[in-house]
Amino acid sequence: MIGRGSVGFLLAILMIGTSAMAEATAESPAGAEIKLKILMHTFRAEMERLRPFLVSEEKFQNPKARPLIEKSLAALQDRTQGSAPQTIEANPGFRLNFAMMSYHFKKTKQAFDLGAYELARQNLNATGTFCIGCHSQMPEAKGKTRVIWGDEGGTGPVTMDTAEYLFVMRYFDLALKAYDDLARGFPKNKMSSDQFPLLYRRKLALLARVKRSPDLALQNLRGDLENKKLPAAVVHEVKAWIESFEAWKKESSPLESLETSKLLVYVKDNMPKSGVQTPVDSDVVRYLRFSGLLYERLLKDTGALSNQETLYRLAQIEKTLSQKYWYSLHQSYWRECVISFPKSDVTKLCFDAYAKDIEDQFAGRAHVPAEIQSTVEALKRYL
Repeated sequence: MIGRGSVGFLLAILMIGTSAMAEATAESPAGAEIKLKILMHTFRAEMERLRPFLVSEEKFQNPKARPLIEKSLAALQDRTQGSAPQTIEANPGFRLNFAMMSYHFKKTKQAFDLGAYELARQNLNATGTFCIGCHSQMPEAKGKTRVIWGDEGGTGPVTMDTAEYLFVMRYFDLALKAYDDLARGFPKNKMSSDQFPLLYRRKLALLARVKRSPDLALQNLRGDLENKKLPAAVVHEVKAWIESFEAWKKESSPLESLETSKLLVYVKDNMPKSGVQTPVDSDVVRYLRFSGLLYERLLKDTGALSNQETLYRLAQIEKTLSQKYWYSLHQSYWRECVISFPKSDVTKLCFDAYAKDIEDQFAGRAHVPAEIQSTVEALKRYL
């Protein structure tokens, strides 16, 4: 997990002033928006305080750092406990994600309190990609109010920080253009070649999971190949992804038009037999696409019984994507599958997958911390 997260996403979080607070109450739509921004500000402020200690196990475990880390973890946990801002509560999918974020910080603090410092550090390093994993699963809302941060309005050179800000804030068209400019301006723009893996993880997420247009993807990736200065390894990967989108384009009917029940059958029948092992694996594009489609159904099919299998399949996909993309929500999806839909065959599938994943995470049941094992045991009553 270490290295996939980036505290840089926190540049996207908006600050809130006291004058705005005076103009809205928590019960009004404006007040709900203010409450959401305060929540985001807490993430930014506390993660910025933690940043110096996240870079190494030694710094994180330094006894002198523990009081500060403990204080920040307590703030993050307190801010995400209880009901979410109305902006989140009004949407079933966002409400679920907030519950997962709440659980994430709760378990991170518990790990720290139990002395599992490296697990707590890994969780904190993953927080940025936790947010990105959710923010990139749906297209950006039309008519969103633009908020300018630093030079993202175009007054300065395009940087990865600029692109990451736009990506996290879900200004996806602008983010894609920023990533395009970076790839096509290399090496004159002085971008480090080490940033290409991150750049293309973002581009693939946008093209396969958000945009879901093979025509756009083919045009976009072929445009990158016009830059003859791209590293050979990058060219090889881009060509492999182009082949995947070409196969997508040849489909006789779009998956987006299928009923949820038929989509789930298709996903089940087309799940790759092995996990994504390399960035050039054609299954990467397929998994990203499936992830976006299933998450969208989870938001739209509120209360539907099909949501249980949707959660089960989405967890399988997210677990595989986490190897290359972001902090995975798969354990949270499996828990939700068990708790919200008890006493069914799929409930047992979700529980078994969750329990096995926990054991694999700690190299065997004997090594699972008691606090975490208690969570597994508590889910058995839903079977």
